[in-house]
Amino acid sequence: MTDKDDFATGGGIETFRRIVDQGPDPLVDQVLGNYKILGLIAEGGMGRIYRAERVDGSFERQVAIKLVPSMGGQDHLKRFELERHILASLIHRNIAQLHDAGVAEDKSLFLVMELIRGSTIDVFSRQERLNVRHKVRLMLQLCEALSFAHSKLIVHRDVKPSNVMVDENGNVKLLDFGISKILESPQGLTVHHRPMTPKYASPEQLLNEPVSVASDIYQTGLLFLSLFEQRSDLEEASLESATDRAIRKTSITVSSQLAEVIPLELAAIINKCLRADPQERYAAASELSLDLGNYLSGYPVSARNPNRVQRGLKFIKRNWLPTSAVALVFLSLVTFLGISLKQQAETEAARELADQERNRAEQTTEFLVGLFNANRPQDSLGEQLSAKDILERGLQRLSELEDLELKTQLLDTISSVYRNLGDSAKALELASRSLELKLGVFPVDSTEIATSHYLIGRLALWSGKYEQAFKEGSSAYEIFFNRFGLANVQTLDALYVVGTAQSSLGNFSEAEKALTRSLEGSRQLHGENHTSVTTALNNLAVLYADQGKYLEALPLMEEVLGWNKVQIP
Repeated sequence: MTDKDDFATGGGIETFRRIVDQGPDPLVDQVLGNYKILGLIAEGGMGRIYRAERVDGSFERQVAIKLVPSMGGQDHLKRFELERHILASLIHRNIAQLHDAGVAEDKSLFLVMELIRGSTIDVFSRQERLNVRHKVRLMLQLCEALSFAHSKLIVHRDVKPSNVMVDENGNVKLLDFGISKILESPQGLTVHHRPMTPKYASPEQLLNEPVSVASDIYQTGLLFLSLFEQRSDLEEASLESATDRAIRKTSITVSSQLAEVIPLELAAIINKCLRADPQERYAAASELSLDLGNYLSGYPVSARNPNRVQRGLKFIKRNWLPTSAVALVFLSLVTFLGISLKQQAETEAARELADQERNRAEQTTEFLVGLFNANRPQDSLGEQLSAKDILERGLQRLSELEDLELKTQLLDTISSVYRNLGDSAKALELASRSLELKLGVFPVDSTEIATSHYLIGRLALWSGKYEQAFKEGSSAYEIFFNRFGLANVQTLDALYVVGTAQSSLGNFSEAEKALTRSLEGSRQLHGENHTSVTTALNNLAVLYADQGKYLEALPLMEEVLGWNKVQIP
């Protein structure tokens, strides 16, 4: 077998050329089971994936059909029939549904799966220029999918970027869950290779040892690492070179360059996932999820084995607000940890601010604890509450809070959760409510107000409300530009919303001005060889192509391809 995956690694052009050279695909327009093949989506070492539609008249549905060669005799086919029923029961919002499976006339196996419209997680991360926290939120969704399947005693065995999609609503969808188990030869049959991708295979897979949830944890760690850096030492040339690393029990770790730019907690989490010894990794996806959640919430993560001082500093950071007044609160909290700041603590202002901050922390704790306890049997009277049920109860309780600044923080947080759940309309409503409250707390030209304008503009863009997206994006851009200038990430993010909204409204000349300015700012901020610059180039090229200005688009696309060869080895 091979770990080559052209469509996931950017080599799809060569694959298309091979397909064209071979002539029309003989499967197109053919019928497999109840589905007619419409066209090829992708191909790799494990087979081909086609778009298809149901033709038996019972209902309309477009699906993805994966066609793979049979890897065994009658015993394998019988086990395939048994396994497909188990895998079809994996119904979860972050797992692409397996609808059906069967055997073609040539004894190839075919799997009928949910058709996901979106991008692979690594491509989505680059195109959307995701920040660290957004990447962590995507990984949390992936962990939810893994935890659910592991609870059903099913291991994925092939977690890699090409098997993790982000759909049009920003939701993670894990593909091919359990298919590697279907394709694995039955016990007693000698095989040269198990179905796997050597670059993302765990050491135990490479050494043909028993596979458990620890393998999925390892592969998840590699996938997470790939969202931050391209590692030449991970571009395995062969199965043998990957196996040699496994034999030597060499653990992959976050590079020193990356460790300097990402939080220490995330580096520790990734390193724990990638331990060569399975016993040293997270014991379950839920444990990994807990550490990721702790990082987002500002709590210590178990991967760092924090001492008392580290826990204390985390507590301070969670309660820190970037104002000179709250700096005194910070000092008084450090005093509480044992560092003497007697002079500041003795002032009346420090005591008053300390009381204020302590009160806010207590209200936040009470609110969050009550929110998470809402689903306990003794509190919910046996009612099983969904995530949205719990969030709605949390929103109702916000009216009890008197601290307006605290309300805005919680509204922004709940809005983000709704966005991750795919409910952009609700997320937009809550972000707008937060802005209304902030206008009574912060100056109209503050970064807090600008951030709200940007979030509302981005949500409006996702919801197809382009007039609102343009208005809010413009307000955010004006504030960020006046405060930080053009060469600033927040300024450029707001400018992207403005340009994209104008393009969607058909105002192409204005969109061109905004996207050209975005490209200028990206070059000032990052230099030439940076993914943000190539993304800005690509956005401008797409705008030209949408207008039919192919001569203007072509040199930009050639420049993007040239830089991609430098940025992505």
